[in-house]
Amino acid sequence: MKFVLPVRPIVFLVALMLSAFVGVGTSSAAPPPVSIQSGCTGDTISGSVLLKKGGHWPVSLALMSKSHSGSAFAQSAAPRQVTASGDSAPFTFDVSALNAFAYRVDADGVDGRVIPATSCAPGHQVPEAPVALLLPLSLLLVGGLFVVRGRLTGRRVLA
Repeated sequence: MKFVLPVRPIVFLVALMLSAFVGVGTSSAAPPPVSIQSGCTGDTISGSVLLKKGGHWPVSLALMSKSHSGSAFAQSAAPRQVTASGDSAPFTFDVSALNAFAYRVDADGVDGRVIPATSCAPGHQVPEAPVALLLPLSLLLVGGLFVVRGRLTGRRVLA
């Protein structure tokens, strides 16, 4: 006795096996269309949005902040649209009015890197004195040296 499967079940089994193999090779999560590079200096968070293959302009950016280490990130400013003609676009956010523990810039489902608020402190800079102040002070110093020298040489003559 010969066992023969009808055509329909064989087609069904082949289709089922092929769909299983195709499902193994594909990924359900697509790579993010952008990447975000950001940093903080002073009261400004700045960086750039890099467009990857499959991404498109404009890109919506949101400034996120957290009030302390245990809290979750919350949106701190209205989203900003960034547009460019090339593959990257610069952005800036002013954080002077915010008092946060950390910041993050997110774009269209992509979380940016966490920026600690301590890194936003101004760098070690020595304030520069204006020329308008240095010139009179230097003239006073030079004049004072001549006066002191004249008095010292005058005393020697008298003694």
